[in-house]
Amino acid sequence: MNVVKQIESREEMDAAYRAMVIRLMTRQFLAEMATCEVFGKCIQLAPTWRERARLAQFAAEEAEHSQSVAVLLEDLGVPVDDLLRKRVGAAEFFGVAGELAEWVDAVAFNFVVDRAGSYQLMTYRGNSYHPWARTMEKILSEEEGHQSHGTLELRRLCADPTNKARAQLYIDRILPETMKRAFGRPNREANEYCLRTGLKTRTTEDIQRAYLEEMTGLCRECGLSAPDLRGTGLLLGGGV
Repeated sequence: MNVVKQIESREEMDAAYRAMVIRLMTRQFLAEMATCEVFGKCIQLAPTWRERARLAQFAAEEAEHSQSVAVLLEDLGVPVDDLLRKRVGAAEFFGVAGELAEWVDAVAFNFVVDRAGSYQLMTYRGNSYHPWARTMEKILSEEEGHQSHGTLELRRLCADPTNKARAQLYIDRILPETMKRAFGRPNREANEYCLRTGLKTRTTEDIQRAYLEEMTGLCRECGLSAPDLRGTGLLLGGGV
């Protein structure tokens, strides 16, 4: 049985572990910051003051999530502002450039893309780098609130046939792109290293399968259908 070493500080890391921690946290930081920016842009699309206030709150929470990771990256010697300067725009980061023109688009982004980001973070829940692991429960709890709102609001919007048709078109375009960007084709050697050292606590295949199963069921609840991804090369581990 593999005994995973628990890490509390940079002094306890070897070079390979430090490099992987930086790689994984950089990915999270960029995603959290991009989500903050997308939510901020979508505030103007919200139809009521309550929804605008809610999106502002979501954007602030995403900014706090990115800050919690940025502090850890800087502690490891990473120039975080340089990461932002090199990153593509927020919408391009998620592959949704030109896809956020109406309120239903913003809600569908929350429903599809932000949920995928949360599933990706679940692979690191309880990981062996304790300062990072300690941030996860608060982040995932707040992300659950974002997702619940996205599901309830999309269900409400889809009672209108025009909104429902637009949401279906959005999901047909964005879900495959999200599957590729959030889960991709994991490097087997890197994936095995993360599992062996405890930086991941679940496989990418397992998380992707759980995400797609939930998405399929939630789409059905909204009167929508998830696109068939069989034969696309996007499904890991043989698909679902």
